[in-house]
Amino acid sequence: AGDLPDAIISALGYSKKVILEKFIDGIELAVSIIGKEKPKTLPVVEIVPKKKFFDFESRSKVGEVDYFAPARISSSLDKKVKEVAIAVHNSLKCTKLSRVDIMLDRKEKIPYVLELNTSPGMTDTSLLPMAAEEAGIPFEELVDEIIKMSLSD
Repeated sequence: AGDLPDAIISALGYSKKVILEKFIDGIELAVSIIGKEKPKTLPVVEIVPKKKFFDFESRSKVGEVDYFAPARISSSLDKKVKEVAIAVHNSLKCTKLSRVDIMLDRKEKIPYVLELNTSPGMTDTSLLPMAAEEAGIPFEELVDEIIKMSLSD
């Protein structure tokens, strides 16, 4: 146990099982997906936290993060990231909407899925409304579309 970093030792205080993941130096991206039968991706949003990580505090406070929509990546990487997001959305049988968070490895340009969110936020700092706005979809229209999809079940 002497070789284990303090964070791992601390985590083992909560559970005997701890997951270790490789750190990926990359570009954090969010891909919002909307639609039922034929889900489509909205513009990819690039997330650049002013602190080291995009944590809960950064996520919820205005001014803690710079966002770029569309993301500052090549069109081929944009396409690749969207394909990965749609594949995750479809394989997990998501309906209506989701947001797939991806870390794009800076060197290898490989997209790694961080998580899928089936209830993306709808606040002033939320990524789905930001992507929709970039796609030319006003907030009110986005909400109407989500309601229509939900009522058609």
